[in-house]
Amino acid sequence: MPDIRLRIELLDTDPLVWRRVLVPEQINLHRLHVVILATMACTRRLLASRQREA
Repeated sequence: MPDIRLRIELLDTDPLVWRRVLVPEQINLHRLHVVILATMACTRRLLASRQREA
């Protein structure tokens, strides 16, 4: 079963923030959601902390 390569981007960021992840072809929507949250979690926290400082 081949993997699918995804590019996940956060909108409205400058510079653009993105991550590339490999997921199984048969991944279900719930598991994909978990993968996306885990992949972008620390990036979102960092952006939020920078916005509070400004």
